Formats: sequence, C-alpha cells, structure tokens
Amino acid sequence: MKPGEPASHHSTLPVLVVAPDPASGRARQAGGLVTRSIGLAHYARRRGRRIDWIDTSQNNFPPPSAVVRTGRAVLRIITFAWRTVTRRYAGAIVFGGAGAGFFERSVMVLIGRAAGLRTARFIVDGNMLGFYERHSAIRPIIDRLLRAADIVGLQGDSWRPFYRSAGVPDQRMQVVPNWYLPPHGETSPRSPRSSGPVHFVYVGWLIAEKGIRELLAAARVLAARNADFRLTIVGGGDLLGEAEAATNEPAFRDRVVAPGWLDSERVRVQLAQADVLVHPSYAEGLPNSLLEAMASGLAAIATPVGAIPDVIEEDASGFLVEPRDAASLADAMQRYCDDPSMAFRHGLRGMEIVATRHDLDTNCGLLFGLLDDDKAGR
Repeated sequence: MKPGEPASHHSTLPVLVVAPDPASGRARQAGGLVTRSIGLAHYARRRGRRIDWIDTSQNNFPPPSAVVRTGRAVLRIITFAWRTVTRRYAGAIVFGGAGAGFFERSVMVLIGRAAGLRTARFIVDGNMLGFYERHSAIRPIIDRLLRAADIVGLQGDSWRPFYRSAGVPDQRMQVVPNWYLPPHGETSPRSPRSSGPVHFVYVGWLIAEKGIRELLAAARVLAARNADFRLTIVGGGDLLGEAEAATNEPAFRDRVVAPGWLDSERVRVQLAQADVLVHPSYAEGLPNSLLEAMASGLAAIATPVGAIPDVIEEDASGFLVEPRDAASLADAMQRYCDDPSMAFRHGLRGMEIVATRHDLDTNCGLLFGLLDDDKAGR
C-alpha cells in the first residue's frame, strides 16, 4: 500500500495535524488555536490516537521578520510533503487562517490530495472574510483552493454562506464546533448578584481589531453615567500601553485595571471574580476565551462575527452588538448594571450551551471520525 493511501483500519494510523504543537517552545503564548491544539492532544492521548504535528506556532508580539516567516512556511511545506511520501496516515487535519498562511495551507492540501491523503481543512480566522473581499481579482483562484480539501470544516453554521459563495458543496461542509477543555477541579458555584458593582472582563490580545478602543470608550460612557461597574482588561499586545494609561484617568480609578498578560490559572481567577465577558472584536472564527468564560458561568457581550452568533443567544446567554459601535456596547453593559441578577441568569444558559455544543470528547471524536469514514464528504 502506498503512503497516504486509505487504510482499512484508519483509527490505528496516526493523523497528520497542521497546527501549533502544544509541546513546541513557540507555543508557550496562549491563543485560540494553541488552546484548540491542547484539547486535541488531550483527547488523542486518552483515546489512544496518535498525532504527527506540523508545528505552526509563533510568537507574534513582536512578529518575526518576513524572511523568518517565509523560511518557516517553506520548511513546513517540505516537511508535510516528505511525511505524506514516507509515512502512512489516517488523514490530515489542516488548521489555518487568512493572508499568506492561507496559500501555505492550500499548498499542503493540494500535496495531500496528490498523495491520496484524506484531508480536512479548517479556517479558524475571522479575518478570512475580509481577506476574501480584498482579493477580488484572484477570487476564482481562492475559490478553487477552498474547494480542494475532501472536508471543509466549519466552526458553526454561520460560516455556510461564505463557503457556498465559493462553490463548496454542502455535503463536503462539516460543522465541528470548538471544544472546551475544562480545568482540573470543580468550578465554584456562582450566586445571583442583586447589588454591588457589575464586574466586566476582557481576555485576549490587546490590538485595535479586538475592539479595545471601543471597550475603553464604552467604559467612559458608563463612568459618565455613574454606573456601578468594574472592568478588567486582560492580555498583551500593541495596545497594552494605551490600556494601562487609561486606567489612570480620574473617571477610571478604582474602576478599570489592565494587569497585562496572565497565565491560564490567573485568567481563571479573573473569570471567577467577574460577571460578564466583553469581547467586541471586529472579526473572529470562534474565540476560545468566550467558551471558557461561558463555561465558568459568565454572561457575554460580543459582536455577531464568525461563529459567535451560534453561541450567544440574544438576551438569553448575552447580547450581540455591532463591531466598532462603542455606544451600543455601552448600552449593553448598562443593561447588566441596571439588573445585576441578569448576568447570573444569562450565565446559567451559557453554561448549558457550552456543555451541550462544545464538549471536547464529542467534537474531537467527530473530527477524527471524519477521517475514519471513507464516505464522509466524498
């Protein structure tokens, strides 16, 4: 049997995964895809599935030079090609996003297809939509590349219209929601809040595209209204200095803090102390920080981008506000300040959503099952 040729017992063969390797030194910084890889590795270990990683992790603050990024991309492509020729796999799972990485992962998909290797491709970057719009001149090429994989993975049904516009058949689209890896130990039960300041928290990169400036503007509106609130902005990035400077504004003293980047344990402490996660990003796939917060019992305010509308039920587990709209963001935050107990009710519904739709065993099992089933997506 040739390398890459389908085997009769796929579950006994390793899976080639293009994603950040949790064991890599460059994967030490947190991020949605790193978190997803950790969960996938955790599932594979417990189920006896073997993973062969093509490591895509890198530290983006500061980002490596173009020469370094190009060199790593070429090396990854060569490694992918070599392994498909010299080893047998149940299939390949290729995670990626927009920009230059889109074309790199597309080359891998085409190599896998030429080798007869069953390939599932997942674009997990919400910036893919903007990338697609900006490159209208080469859109036919992008469409063909999007259609190249055996399986096109979606984080939620909200992505279907995009792939349909690229000509991807519905039968080759497979929704595999993000999975949530629970922390060790039990989550402390929450109690309804009837009074006192409502504690909002943001967790993620501090960059303009995450809506950090709109979040600060919304906090200024709440402070001007004399709303009873607290806001913790957790993360590192280009706007960390701006966030730290804002905490010294007279209206923000004792209200807004920006502790910088925290490790996962300290993030969980912040979530345990908060009532509402705020995530006003311009573009997303489906942020893992949102799932972690909802699993911890927090209500959520976020933008209707990527697969977020598949997770947040309006006025049931949180609120959706349009990107770049600081006034609407402030109004949504104000609703929790006016009725602090609503955050508890929304948090309970959020916990139900994560438990039923984002279970690690269920969703990782579905992902591996796509490769084990020869007929899926054909």
